[in-house]
Parts: sequence; C-alpha cells; structure tokens
Amino acid sequence: HVALMNLFILSMLLVVAAANTLTFLFFWEVMSVSSFFLVMYYHTQEETKKAGQFYFAMTQLSTVFLIFAFVAMYAATGSLDIAALGQIHGAALSAILLASFFGFAIKAGIIPFHKWLPYAHPASPSNISALMSGVMLKVAVYGLLRVTFAAAERPEWWGVLLLSAGTISA
Repeated sequence: HVALMNLFILSMLLVVAAANTLTFLFFWEVMSVSSFFLVMYYHTQEETKKAGQFYFAMTQLSTVFLIFAFVAMYAATGSLDIAALGQIHGAALSAILLASFFGFAIKAGIIPFHKWLPYAHPASPSNISALMSGVMLKVAVYGLLRVTFAAAERPEWWGVLLLSAGTISA
C-alpha cells in the first residue's frame, strides 16, 4: 500500500514536471495505473471490484483521448514538445483541443465525465481518496491549463467550453 501510494504521488509530481508529450503521457499512465491498484486495495469486496473496473475503464478512456491529441500534435509539428502546440492553427488545433478537453475532463471529474468519482472514492482507502480528490483531480486541471496556454490562438468556442464546463461542475 505504501509503495503504491509513493509511486502514485511521485507520478503526479512527474506529470507536472514532464517536458514533452511522451514523458507527460508515460507518467500520466503510471499515475492512472497506480491509482487503479490503490482503488482496488479492498479487492475482495464486490463493490470495490465494480468501482475499480469502472474507474479503470474511465481512466483508460482519458488516456486514449490524450494519445489522440498528442499524436495529432506530433503529426502537425513533428515535435513532442507541448509548447509546439503554439504552431498549430485551424481545424487541427480545434481537434487537438477537443481531444485534450475530453481526456483531462474525464480525469478531473468535470461534469458530465464525473461518473467514476462516486464509485472510486468510497472504494478507496481514505488516504488515497484524499490524494485523488486533493491532488490527482488538480493534476488533470493542470494538464488542461498547460494545453490551453501552449496554444497560441485559442478559438472563442474553447473559452466558452471551459467556462461552461467549470460553471456546471461548480
């Protein structure tokens, strides 16, 4: 338990410290998998199994959207650097921003992608639930902000989407 918790904390720190999309995605997945095993700590209970499976499916869906966004970013720029997003314009930027939104919104628990929260948190040990609420959800918001600020031109709909999602979630 303690080893997984330390791996979870370290992976969240390294997501924030990641310099490019490859390391970001690697540590994002380490964060996701370690948190899954921590959610499944009481795996003998039937409710925990259901919660863990649902959480795993949602966290992997989040990763799929981020992989799409980062591959599209690489295809458009030839760079793995997140700052290269500033070179992309038009429909490609819109597709990348939308995929990033879905990927980060799932992990951040932004409505309507929050359905995993009421299952995973009660199934987790209390210290892990606290870390997920207090840090992991904010790491996802950080990812969303990092992509937002890396884009040189943000379409107007992007601001409306973020403001709407934030207002509804609040």
